[in-house]
Amino acid sequence: IVLISLWGAGAALANHALEIPQTYGARLNGTAAAGMAHADGGVAMSVNPAGLASIQKFMFEGTVTGMILTLRAPVNGPSQEKQLTSYSTLGLFGSGVRLHERIVIGFLLYTPSGGGQRYKNVHFGLFPLGPKNDFYGHMVFIEFGPAIAVNLPGNIRIGFVYRFNYIENWARLNAPDNALNPQYVFRLDSHMKGYGFSGYRAGLQWDALEWLHIGAAYRSFVKMETSGKQKQRIVGSATGLGTGL
Repeated sequence: IVLISLWGAGAALANHALEIPQTYGARLNGTAAAGMAHADGGVAMSVNPAGLASIQKFMFEGTVTGMILTLRAPVNGPSQEKQLTSYSTLGLFGSGVRLHERIVIGFLLYTPSGGGQRYKNVHFGLFPLGPKNDFYGHMVFIEFGPAIAVNLPGNIRIGFVYRFNYIENWARLNAPDNALNPQYVFRLDSHMKGYGFSGYRAGLQWDALEWLHIGAAYRSFVKMETSGKQKQRIVGSATGLGTGL
């Protein structure tokens, strides 16, 4: 979350796409999310959408999980390592209804509350004794999508869910005049938004025996595609000292 949020500020961060951690419901969380082979109900769409086919008539399921993220990474080069901790609430809701003896349709909604953090006194540039900067950012992320699952002969279930995602983040960089004048001289604001991730998840479940369940799922590669604007404002006057010969 911190990496995505601060990426918009133009800082030298790793700008790889970052998957938001999923939450799988109380029963799957209780088994360390190892229930891909028997995940069922509404929230099964987040781990193996084939489990949606186990719904008999109608089912709605929701879960809320707290996530504490501790990030330790270089902010602007090898000597700029920082550690920050942030908290976010992850909400996952899923529902499904049986349309036919073999067909179930559903809808998944994943609503992290967003998150972010602030970095203080970070060097930018190559001169280690130069001015230090403060920058911070936060993000809001929502994932939703329709799903379908089918019961096949031989105790086999298959499922598919398409993931629509909306992401929006804000970032701000406060830069001082120089090392001797810590007053902020300019501020760079960034606002990025868009349907930044897209993709799908497909899954299969097979109840081979009463006590043996086999499952497999695939989630497609996703990438970030956001657009927005940046605005720089001068909030103070710069000072300098020079000599000439």
